[in-house]
Amino acid sequence: MRACPLPAQAKLLRVLQERTVTRLGSNREIPIDIRVVSATKEDLSQLSAEGQFRGDLCYRLIAAEITLLPLRARGHDAAILLFEHFMNRMAERPGRTIEPLTVQEADWILSYAWPGNVRQLKLLAERRALGFEWRPREKATAPADADASLPEQVDRFELRLIENALGASGGKTSIAAERLKIPLRTLNEKLKRLSGRREGTENDG
Repeated sequence: MRACPLPAQAKLLRVLQERTVTRLGSNREIPIDIRVVSATKEDLSQLSAEGQFRGDLCYRLIAAEITLLPLRARGHDAAILLFEHFMNRMAERPGRTIEPLTVQEADWILSYAWPGNVRQLKLLAERRALGFEWRPREKATAPADADASLPEQVDRFELRLIENALGASGGKTSIAAERLKIPLRTLNEKLKRLSGRREGTENDG
């Protein structure tokens, strides 16, 4: 809706108010019964206050409003489920076989910020299904814990992998252990040790 020019907004408002349309070249008004579903990435109320969107049309459109969170703000499993959905759609094409996601790939999907939201995820999922290099190259940056000792950095990295596996497994340790290819007992021991160490570090700070 943000891209709708002001003259077109006036025409749309008239249609919504009067529930009629007039064909080009005709003077006869045709009654219509419609429901409008619109989408925007910006706050129409704010745009209206700035004079960039008609306020009367804004109030007409937001009678029932649904706010969708960006991909990065949704649950841990949302990105994985969507990624696999778009891959499976590609697999419906004749003669195409798609390998399931590896643990490393799933971890990357969970940790990526997705600046392009669902459109970017769909594109990368399709590229992966076609066998192309799909993960964008990122500029190398210094790790946030570069000043920590080697054992501390290893522990933090290991804890991140475990947390990602748990997120992708819906919090079920048995499934997370299978994804990490370690015994369940080992995973539980690591969780107890690493979580306790992290709490101790936070308390020291």
